[in-house]
Amino acid sequence: MAKKNEAQVANTEVQGEAQIEAPAFNYTKALETWKTKSGVIRGLHAEGKSCKEIYGLLKGAAVTNNTGSHPIRYQHVRNVLNTPVKKG
Repeated sequence: MAKKNEAQVANTEVQGEAQIEAPAFNYTKALETWKTKSGVIRGLHAEGKSCKEIYGLLKGAAVTNNTGSHPIRYQHVRNVLNTPVKKG
């Protein structure tokens, strides 16, 4: 019974707060800023996003924004984050 009361209290607290939505991710703007898909991945990682969060943002972004490029795969995100930058 105590768990049900805790859940009810948690729901009440969430409903009482104003929900603030994060601004939508703009893939085209990110490409203008970081120039390449790998650059976008590194930039988002520098902002504190995890590999899974970055993949979630970029999953369909290339297709929905009509950039002409292929969608980004999770393996690409992992490879970029695990490989050191070659240029200085």
